[in-house]
This record gives sequence, structure tokens and C-alpha cells, in this order.
Amino acid sequence: MDKKKILFVEQNMDGTIGGSHYCLLYLIQRLNRDAFEPVTVFHESNQLVDLFSREGATFVMDKFRLSTFKITPVRKILNLILSIRTVARCYLFLKKHKIDLIHLNNSVAGGYDTWLPAALLAKIPCITHDRTYFRFDKLNLKFFHVLSRRFSKVLTVSDVIRNNLIDQGFNPEQVETVYDGIDAAAYRNRVKKTRADIADEFKIGPDDYIIGLVGNIREWKGQELLIDSLNILQKNIPNFKCLLVGDVAKNSDEDTRFKERLIKKIGAYGLAGKVIFTGYRSDVPDIVNALDVQINSSIEPDPFPHVILEGMSLGKVVIATNLGGAVESIKDGETGFLVSAKDPSDLSEKIRLVLTDKPLRETMSRKARERVENFLSLEKNIKHTEDIYYSILRKG
Repeated sequence: MDKKKILFVEQNMDGTIGGSHYCLLYLIQRLNRDAFEPVTVFHESNQLVDLFSREGATFVMDKFRLSTFKITPVRKILNLILSIRTVARCYLFLKKHKIDLIHLNNSVAGGYDTWLPAALLAKIPCITHDRTYFRFDKLNLKFFHVLSRRFSKVLTVSDVIRNNLIDQGFNPEQVETVYDGIDAAAYRNRVKKTRADIADEFKIGPDDYIIGLVGNIREWKGQELLIDSLNILQKNIPNFKCLLVGDVAKNSDEDTRFKERLIKKIGAYGLAGKVIFTGYRSDVPDIVNALDVQINSSIEPDPFPHVILEGMSLGKVVIATNLGGAVESIKDGETGFLVSAKDPSDLSEKIRLVLTDKPLRETMSRKARERVENFLSLEKNIKHTEDIYYSILRKG
């Protein structure tokens, strides 16, 4: 098979950088360049564009936003024109760059009405990742039911997501789980700072435990559940600091209000100075490496949190809620703990156990690293993805 051009499209437009960006970057960096040539499109600029540019042609292409014109008939006409214009623009891009296959990175609801129609017109296969957990059949998405079935393949990051799509009417043969992987050794090599460096920056004492949660500040990520559990924890273990690593979406008033609510609750609980918002950090591996325990307390199913794999690669004991992909990455009681998303006392007790039982923490740490390297390696993820490319392109 001749070398094929693959267009990767990252469609996130909320001003944040998350796991989807890094998973895409890792895939492109390790793609078999004898068989595939990557081209990447973003729909907004971000701090990683330069890194992607080093791997191949990279473009920032504005995506149309629906009109909010108040008069309904006029709004519908404007949106139809915008939609047609966008599909035409995508089609011309595909032709100009001689794309052989499109890989959308985020959701079956992203690009189904733009890139997918353009691909169908250009007679190019189009696949999509689904890194979400939504009931798309409950949303008012025009033509979604018809168009989404035209994806050549839907890659889900966990069986939880795959089963969710099948339950909504997707053909089981169309949907395939491809677990996100991690190059554990490479991630460990990104650690440049010591625990003392991190402790010094955030004014953490030598006798303080360090608890951390990595994730953008939004309600479903569960920072509030963690804060409620810390209020319980401080009655038995007062000497801790908790780092909330992540940013608020620049265009989300809802996320901003949520952070304000968290700040008020932190004050009411007497946790001021104990809970620290770090904002966006480019040195996440350094921070995770400094933690005594890592938390993933999402209150809605988190498809397959990459931050869990990153923590496990550094030997961190991860405590996560028993929703979404966490139940497939963590072996409860062996490599970490799974807790209720509705009970802060459950999370608090598991944090207390990990912090105070050093032999348990060391055993779990070792088993977490082994699980990442054997079951969740990046090599397996890349090979699985490339095999899907080969299969689809040969059919075409």
C-alpha cells in the first residue's frame, strides 16, 4: 500500500487543553511514517500547536458557529448557509491536501455535520473517536441519526462508551474499543523537578501529605466531591495540601461560577490554604510525581481518563469514582481504589487509608506501574489504531 495521508481533526473549542489533545499528539508522534503522513487541523489555537507542527502540516481552521439571530426563519436560513459553506470549505481542504482518510478526535457528535459530509462527497473514509459519554439520541441534532452511521468506524476509549453507543442504536460492528495507551518510560522522563521543588513553589511543609486532582475546573470533574471529602479528612489528618491542577474554560460562565462556588465552600470548611488552584500547568508530570495520592473524582462517567494512566505510570495510587473508564483501568483494591461518586466519606476514608498505610501504598504503587506497562501501553494503542487504518483503506 502506498503512503497515505491521514487528516487528524481536534475539535475542542473551549479554550482548554485536555487528554484528547495529548492522546492525539502521542499517536501522531509514533505513527508509522513509511505508511502514513499526518496532517492536523485544530478549530482554535492552543499551546500545543507548535508541537504538532513539528510532526507534520498543521492548520488552525475556524469552525462556523450557529447563528443566534432572534427571528427563527431567518436564523434557520443563515445556519443552512453557514453549514453548506463549511462543508464546502472542508471538501476543498480535503481535495487540496489529497487526504486519504479522516480521523476526527473527539466525539461522534463532532464533525458529523461538517467533515463527515465533506468526506462522503470526496469519497474518503472518515472515522471518529468517541471520548465522551452522552445520550446523543436525546439531543436535538439534525440528521445525526442518519449521518453518524456513515462513519467507517467509531473508536471508543472504553467498553463503557462502546456499550453506550450500541445501546443508542449503533451497529456493534461499527464501534470498536481502542484503549488509550501511554509510554510509561517517556512520561517518567518528563519529570524534571523534585518533590521539594513542587513543595517549595506551593509552600507545602515537609510533613504535609500532598493530594492532587488533575482536570479542568468544571462541575462533572468532581472537584466539589473531593473538597467535601477533604472536609471530613481534616478531622483525622490535618497536615495535607491538595492541588487542583487545571484551568477554567475561558468562554464558559458556568465553569467560572462553579469555581467561585468551590472557593466559597473551601472558605466555609476552613480549608483555605489547604486547597490550591494551580491553573494550567505545562509541568503536570512534575506535580503528579510529587503527590502522595492522586484523585479522579468525576461525578459523571469519565470515558477513559488519561491522567489516571499517567499517575499509574509514576507509581501513584489513584483513587477514582466507579464511573466510566476508570473501572477498566484500575483494579479496585489492587492498583488503586474505586469509590462512590455520591459519598464523600467513602473517598475520604480511602484517602486516609492510602496516606497512613505505607506498605499498602508501596504495594499498590508497584502494581499500578506493572498494569500500565503490560495492559495499557502506548505501543498496543498505536498498533491497534494502525491496523484499523489498514483495514479501512484496503476496503476503499
